[in-house]
Amino acid sequence: MYYVIEERYVGPDDDKHKQGTIEIQTEPARTNSSHEVRTEGWCGTYNDVATYAHGEYATIDDARAAIAEIFGPVRSVSPYGEAFKEEEYFRYDPTVVEVFKPGEYEELSQAEVEELYRDYMSSEDTDEEIVRDAARIEEECRSQGFTTGYTVDELADLMRARRQELLDEREDEDERE
Repeated sequence: MYYVIEERYVGPDDDKHKQGTIEIQTEPARTNSSHEVRTEGWCGTYNDVATYAHGEYATIDDARAAIAEIFGPVRSVSPYGEAFKEEEYFRYDPTVVEVFKPGEYEELSQAEVEELYRDYMSSEDTDEEIVRDAARIEEECRSQGFTTGYTVDELADLMRARRQELLDEREDEDERE
């Protein structure tokens, strides 16, 4: 039998631990207090990581199909082409067959997104240029296996706010002179 088990960070540092893991294992999940077998539902939380069981499946293909149905797009390799392994998550579990991360793309941190769009920004940018650059940033990210985690409109709004900061800074400098 194969079991789909999700581990999700639920602590306060969202930017550091945005995406958990989804694993196919040959042993079912166990609750963290009583250690009873659980094939559906929450199994407990330890060190800000919650564990959820998502079913028991006769074949690995059935488990993979369930993952696609439950989580939508997932990925089994990093943007650098390296397979995810359970050892990366500070433990070794020989019952883990495959490790996935949710989403088609790896999401950048807020700081990484800000660094990206700041490289594109100028206080003279028009709204049209900002929308074009926001689309280009997301397109470039996705071509490399990443995403900003924002829609183009949301990213453009962040960039407009940055443009306003640049304008305010320039105005403050002009007043000091």
